[in-house]
Amino acid sequence: MTEEVQVPKRRGRPPKVASPIAREPKRPMFKMVADIDSIDPTSRSITDRFYIASNDIPEGVELQWVRLSSMGKADDPNVQAKTQAGWRPVCKGDIDGRFDNKYDNKNEGEPLTVDGTIGLFWMPKELYAKIKAREYKEARERVILKERDLKGGGMPVTLDAAHPSAVQTNRIGKSFERLDIPKD
Repeated sequence: MTEEVQVPKRRGRPPKVASPIAREPKRPMFKMVADIDSIDPTSRSITDRFYIASNDIPEGVELQWVRLSSMGKADDPNVQAKTQAGWRPVCKGDIDGRFDNKYDNKNEGEPLTVDGTIGLFWMPKELYAKIKAREYKEARERVILKERDLKGGGMPVTLDAAHPSAVQTNRIGKSFERLDIPKD
């Protein structure tokens, strides 16, 4: 006769059994799949209403599209901000009439638009270069100041995990409660 040795039951959660979970196959993200092989992003057959060829832009001029309205509501603050920054609308007859027939039909002297919502604006390249140089300088100064703060300790906070302010607030609360496990 063999004697059975009784092993006392373990307390706590039973061990996990590694069994594969039956899952349904992964569904495609989109129902309609594009034929990627037939698409050529460099092709000029794709019509972009806002595209202006570089040879159409006159020498010494920078062009930009500016939002005039959004969802049927005029966006005057945006237009005023661009105008104050030095941008001027391109009107019918400007730039030797290069864009007169390409965009919305307007009367002589009216700004050129696409669907009345986006307008074409221009600025001299010299002014544009000065603005870009100033923006670059300001951005560079901000980065340098932040680097100095991080390296030199000029920030109002410390990054040390042992600092008293970090130790006071970074606590993990634990509690243990006695739980009776039924003996089934």
